[in-house]
Amino acid sequence: MNIYKLLSSAAIGVSMLITSCSEYTDIQPKGMNLLETSAQLEMLLNDYYQYFMMMNDVRAIGSDIVFTSSSVPYQLSLPYKSANTIYWTYDEVGHDKELPNLVNIDYTYTGAYMIIGKVANPILQLVDKAQGEEDHKRKIKCEALTLRAFAHFLAVQKFAKAYNSSYAAETPSIIYFKETDDIIKNQPQRSLQEVYDDILADCNKAIEIDGLPAEPVNTMRMGKPMLYAVKAWTLAAMHRLSEAADAAREALKYNSTIEGYNTLIGPAGDGMGKGIIRPMLGMKEDYFCSYDFFDMNVLLPECMAAFEPGYLSLTAIPDYDMTHQWDEVDGYCKGNLGIEGKAVCVGTDCWNPVGPKSTHMYLILAEDAIERGQFDEAMGYLDTIREKRFRPADYHPLKGTGSNDKATAIAKLKQISHGECAYTFYNFVQRKRWNQLPDYKQNYSHTIDGKTYTITPESTLWIFPFPTSVTSLNSLVKQNF
Repeated sequence: MNIYKLLSSAAIGVSMLITSCSEYTDIQPKGMNLLETSAQLEMLLNDYYQYFMMMNDVRAIGSDIVFTSSSVPYQLSLPYKSANTIYWTYDEVGHDKELPNLVNIDYTYTGAYMIIGKVANPILQLVDKAQGEEDHKRKIKCEALTLRAFAHFLAVQKFAKAYNSSYAAETPSIIYFKETDDIIKNQPQRSLQEVYDDILADCNKAIEIDGLPAEPVNTMRMGKPMLYAVKAWTLAAMHRLSEAADAAREALKYNSTIEGYNTLIGPAGDGMGKGIIRPMLGMKEDYFCSYDFFDMNVLLPECMAAFEPGYLSLTAIPDYDMTHQWDEVDGYCKGNLGIEGKAVCVGTDCWNPVGPKSTHMYLILAEDAIERGQFDEAMGYLDTIREKRFRPADYHPLKGTGSNDKATAIAKLKQISHGECAYTFYNFVQRKRWNQLPDYKQNYSHTIDGKTYTITPESTLWIFPFPTSVTSLNSLVKQNF
């Protein structure tokens, strides 16, 4: 298969977006190989915009965050449902019956399979025969394997059931698209077990080849910390926690940096007041950085209550009341949107919606310590994060306070995890996998316009629908709920 076809149709996982494969296969580049060297292949890794993934739907389910710029009560009063109102009200009937027809494009799905089809698989198909230094070829091959594993991890988290070994082998999930697959044919969904095994296989192959640098050139490129972080998150999702902790330690061996948020508070620009400025591609704690427009998102009261008091990722994030001085009226949320909450205003600052970071690894270590009954050790791992997330006068360590109760330790882990993950994909990932664990599972509720809505661990809302741009073009893909 020539590179033209790969870049044109493999991008969406076997004719799964926008138009059919036949439209891409009529033009033949007359045998001309467009990417003949490893340096040319590496250019595929440098298009930052291919990593764009909007997370508004995931934040609604996983973090109690509402994305809107107009009155919420009005939207809820309309005679028809929207995707947003289904998410906000935890409407299982609307999710199962109506939502699959309301979602034409899903940016997580598009982004993940664009990475797989336009970057990872073309490199993996061509790199061995490309001209170039062997060390360089090994490097970009490992980057492609890591990217492919990561993109499939994102997709399986969002569009499939949570992993459970009791049903993983028989439960369909997503397509795992490899460079050896025929892009002309529609590919079937693979079982949960197959997908997770393939993710780990890609990670382990990259580890075996050992071509990644300890520190990548920047956070949109793969390095060893990112490789081990993908492996750690995958093993955690499979409830293989001790192995996940081992992978987390390997990631931290190469990068254990945690940025002090207290040192990042400054003018947000454009009259936006002061707040944490988390510069895009400028945070060393990020093992990989994607981007998103995190604007016009309302933190519901339940979202804010889940933070540890004084946590700077809540108290020092710019908001619309700060920006426009609407406190004199009813505040932006109540006065303009009709709901209680805090409307965040972060402009182009990067809260890194899908990229793993060093603090995630400490969360995995803390959870592993809790499961081993080492509660004070777990508090120490949480303190490593917390010390960088408070103003010095507000920080008080947890380690050494005599906590020896598992329920208390779990509650503190959840609180710090929420502080690190609320604005990202990973609050959803954490809550979804915890739904499988008796000591961790819980209902989540929030109140909007005087009415309380609840999502249970068993809800189908934890599985997002494949968009119609996928299901209309591949009859082999069925919804997983």
